[in-house]
Amino acid sequence: MPFRFIVSNKIDYIKANSYINLEDADIIASILPKTGQWGSFDDEKRKIWIISASLGVDGMESFQGYPTNENQVLKFPRNGSFEIPIGLHYAVVKLAVRLSEENEFKDIKREVSDDFEYEYFGNSGINEEFKRDPDVMLFLNRYKRYTVKLKHVY
Repeated sequence: MPFRFIVSNKIDYIKANSYINLEDADIIASILPKTGQWGSFDDEKRKIWIISASLGVDGMESFQGYPTNENQVLKFPRNGSFEIPIGLHYAVVKLAVRLSEENEFKDIKREVSDDFEYEYFGNSGINEEFKRDPDVMLFLNRYKRYTVKLKHVY
């Protein structure tokens, strides 16, 4: 059974496993300074990397607010909105391109729900290195949840 590539939008956001469609990802990849052989890979491989990158970015931080629907797979959209931040698109594409450079197809994981099933491939520990990317950090710093510790002064 082929995997499902479900892009987050107003209708499919609950089951979505990707923040960006392949066509838009290809456009963003074309303007990145380093894209390796991204365009030479077939559509199915690029979709798998986009799914992996979407899930990878989700796992990097706790984000502000709350998911629009408690049953959605991805952490965005948030706070009742259906919009996906453009910075998230860039972060996902940068990670997907990075995964393609390393030709990462390890750690197959399968997710099953009542009405859908899909597989994706893990990011094999790339998150910490990827978090040092300035564009990704720009996105993460804007949306991540901060914990503030208050000190009582008497």
